[in-house]
Amino acid sequence: MKYDKMIAVNRAESEKKVEKAIQAIEDMKSRGVQVSVTELTRCTGLSRGFFYKNMLVRQKLDEVTKQISPIREGQTARNQFVRDSKLQAIREDFGKSEAENQRLKLENAQLAQRCTDLQKEVDALKKRLDRKEIALLKKI
Repeated sequence: MKYDKMIAVNRAESEKKVEKAIQAIEDMKSRGVQVSVTELTRCTGLSRGFFYKNMLVRQKLDEVTKQISPIREGQTARNQFVRDSKLQAIREDFGKSEAENQRLKLENAQLAQRCTDLQKEVDALKKRLDRKEIALLKKI
């Protein structure tokens, strides 16, 4: 029960952090301030890694930065293309990984069922062996 409570508390804290980050992004956008991870870190007190690792926040951040300026200062169209290509490759790799994960889950379930069947067979053979031992002892 304690573990479930800890999970619930952590989940609630995580949701609050996500809401805080998204609110900060929206606030900066509405004020016309350039949205950057550095500025968001300073405003919210959340770590840089949080903005990069949390998918919901990252998607919102990407949306806002693309709306404000598709190509930032100092970034060429080529750099943007390379970034988009890498992102597409990562998404494809993620899709393949998800498919592989599903395949492995199915294989795991089949192996677990096979293990259960084999255990039943072992138990049945043990019973037969016990009966044979008893019959043999009776003969003696």
